Amino acid sequence: GTNAKTAAYNPTRDADGQITGVTFTGNANSIQVDIAPSAAVNANYSAEGTGGVLKNTQNGSDFITNLIALRDNLTTAADTSLTKDQNNAALDTIKTTVSANLDKDEVNFIDHFSSIGATLSRLDTSEAITKQQVEAIEPLVSNEVDVDLADSLVRLNEIQNAYTAALQAGGTLLKTSLLDYIR
Repeated sequence: GTNAKTAAYNPTRDADGQITGVTFTGNANSIQVDIAPSAAVNANYSAEGTGGVLKNTQNGSDFITNLIALRDNLTTAADTSLTKDQNNAALDTIKTTVSANLDKDEVNFIDHFSSIGATLSRLDTSEAITKQQVEAIEPLVSNEVDVDLADSLVRLNEIQNAYTAALQAGGTLLKTSLLDYIR
């Protein structure tokens, strides 16, 4: 999302300080960065919502909730004050429900990594096209008899700005980590 002034999540804690849940306080907006005429890419992804990285309403993944469930069931399974049946029930829950839910989360992450890879490919292509355009412009500028130097510099700066914006978008996409969403 684009709500960068506040934490994306507010945790709810129990009496022992353990996180029992989180509330999403971000938004699902996306920043579009122009990389070429009539071409733009998303510079960020929302943590939640349709296509969310951590909670995707489309495919049912909910990474943080599933991590909390894993932690709670592992704690129950390791608790020696409980009966063996209670310990085994917690392990069975991990093997069935929690494992299946974490598989959904894994698929969701892979989908996002694939999307980021496709975006990086677009940025690489845009960079190559921009370099070709610069190489094509250079001989024209040098061969021009009555070249308007100011106009040529403005055109070159426009191309360089587009290239820089494309690289910045790629850098923004790559510097986001899961820890940014879990704060």
